[in-house]
Amino acid sequence: YLKLGVNIIMIKKAVILCGGLATRFLPISKSVPKEMLPLLDKPILQVLVEDLNKAGITDVLILLGRGKECIIRHFDHNIELENRLKESGKTEFLELATKPNNLANIYYKMQDKPLGTGHCLELAKAFVGDDPFVMLFGDELMTCDKKNIIEQLIDNYNTYHKSVIAVQECDPKEVYRYGIIKNKPLGNGASLVLDFVEKPKVEEAPSNICNLGTAILTKDIFDYIKQCEIKNGELTVTDAYILMIKKELLMAQEIVGRRYDMGNKLGFVIANIDACLKDPNYGKDLKAYLKTLDLD
Repeated sequence: YLKLGVNIIMIKKAVILCGGLATRFLPISKSVPKEMLPLLDKPILQVLVEDLNKAGITDVLILLGRGKECIIRHFDHNIELENRLKESGKTEFLELATKPNNLANIYYKMQDKPLGTGHCLELAKAFVGDDPFVMLFGDELMTCDKKNIIEQLIDNYNTYHKSVIAVQECDPKEVYRYGIIKNKPLGNGASLVLDFVEKPKVEEAPSNICNLGTAILTKDIFDYIKQCEIKNGELTVTDAYILMIKKELLMAQEIVGRRYDMGNKLGFVIANIDACLKDPNYGKDLKAYLKTLDLD
C-alpha cells in the first residue's frame, strides 16, 4: 500500500558504481577510467558528485574496479600543486583544484571481480546500514534545467516513501538497449512499476519507458540481491528489482532533463558539444566553427 505523506527524510548517502570494464572505450579505458573522461574540463564523475552535493548528499561511497585508482587521487589533495598555485597567487586555479576535495565525505571500496551490478552494490551494505540511499552509475549523465535528477528522485521518495528508479521515454525502436518498465501513472511524473523487462525485443516491450540507472533505494534491496540467481557469471540489480516488484512496491519517476550515455562514444561526443555550446567562454566560438563545416 502507498502511504502518501509529507515526512521529509534527509537522504545523506550515495553509492556510485564504477566497476565496469568500459570495453566500448578501448584502448583509452586501459589507463583512463571512463568515469574520468572529461565533460569539458571536469571528469564525468565529478559532475555527478556535484549533483549529489547540490541535493544535500554528504557521504559518498565509490565502488571501484581494478585499475581505477586515479579516481581516488582526483578527490584527494595534491599538496604540491596546491602549494605552487598558492605561491604564484593563482587563486582561481587553486579553487578549481581543491573543489573536488570539498564536495562530500568520499569513501572507496574495491570490487575484486566484475561479477555484475548486484555484486558490486552488495559491497555497499555496511556503508548504507539502515538508511535510504542514492545509487547511480559513474557514466550516466543527466542535465536538468531546474532540479537535478537526484533532487527529483528525492521529491518522489518523500512523497511515497518507497524505493524509486529514474525513468524516461526512449525511442520505441531502441527499447532493446535498455531495461523497460510497465507502469501505472500516478501523476506528476510518478508511477508504480508493474513489470520490468531487461533489453526486450522491440515487438515484446511493455512500453518505451526505460530505466536510467539512478535510483533511491532502501536497505531491502540487499535482501533481494541475495535471492537472485547468477546469470552468465553476474548478479544484476535489475533482477533484484523484478523480485521486489513481486513482493512490495517499486516506484518510478520520469525525469525532466536530457540523458547522455557517457559510456558510449557518440553520447560522450554529443555531451561535450552541448556543454561547450552552453559555456559562456567557448559557446560562441564553437557555434561559429560549426557553421563553417560542410555537414553534407
